[in-house]
Amino acid sequence: MIVKVQMSLFTTASCPQVLIYNEDRTVMWQGDAPKGLKKLMKGEPKKFFYATTKNKNIILGEEAEWQDW
Repeated sequence: MIVKVQMSLFTTASCPQVLIYNEDRTVMWQGDAPKGLKKLMKGEPKKFFYATTKNKNIILGEEAEWQDW
């Protein structure tokens, strides 16, 4: 599956926030950005990645091509 990863531009939380979801939003997660995610994002606020789920966790893989959703 392909997921969209959106880093928060502004937050009052103590660490960066992220929203990760698939196109039909059957898989969705929001919370503190995991360590290493900022490096994967390469300074961009929004990217797409191939991903899998395991034990209700989203595991990001390779970067995917830009999607229109």
